[in-house]
Amino acid sequence: MGRRRRNSRSQNGGEPIQESFDGAADLFSNLGVNVGRAADGIGDRLAGAFAVLAALAARQQNGGSQRVDVAMLDTALLLMTSNLVNTAFTGVDPPKLGNEAASLAPSSGTYETAEGLLTLAANTERQFRDLCAALGHPEWAEDERWAEPWTRREADNRAALRSAFE
Repeated sequence: MGRRRRNSRSQNGGEPIQESFDGAADLFSNLGVNVGRAADGIGDRLAGAFAVLAALAARQQNGGSQRVDVAMLDTALLLMTSNLVNTAFTGVDPPKLGNEAASLAPSSGTYETAEGLLTLAANTERQFRDLCAALGHPEWAEDERWAEPWTRREADNRAALRSAFE
């Protein structure tokens, strides 16, 4: 079927250089928490997986081989689409979020624990309620400060919930 080759337009590869070029290094730099690069090459690997599946499907249909070429910049920009579109239309640079969710949901992000850093992604109401229950505090989901997604995002409520989680 061919060989896998990672393509950063310059053929050098290297996620740190690519993240600097596409803006990810700046966007995901953080807020005093050094969590490293959470998505080390995830864009090109994900795109590569889809490309391999497409090549396998093409081989099944016509019996021929396909060339799979994945560009790191293309995939990085794809993963940053929401930030790029918002900036293009508003002219406002996105805030530096680190590993925080763009939704600013306080139940998603990176937290200090006794055993090290823990990243959560509880973005839906059900996930939030399940997280509160798993932490032994189902009553947090009923607390008036946190009962609704928009109240959880208010600065004081957000800080209080993050503090409760930690």
